[in-house]
Amino acid sequence: MTRLVSRWTQEETEMLNSLVARFKKNFKRVADHFPGRTYSQIRSHYYNQVYRSERDSFKDSRSDSTPVQLQEAQQQEVSFYYFTELFE
Repeated sequence: MTRLVSRWTQEETEMLNSLVARFKKNFKRVADHFPGRTYSQIRSHYYNQVYRSERDSFKDSRSDSTPVQLQEAQQQEVSFYYFTELFE
């Protein structure tokens, strides 16, 4: 099966966001809703575009925090990351 390579539209990215919110990071289930995209394309787009922009905007929102607040937030992020990795 040949798949076309094309840029992601805003509508596709919004649909990806809603499907990830629904199915978490189960990209195989998300891929069922994108007949023109492969599992790898979907996962790569999520981590390279969507996740990165969300992560960067979160970091920017904390730029005026004190070093202690940043350290506490970083510890929470690591704990949350470890916790989510256990269930994937």
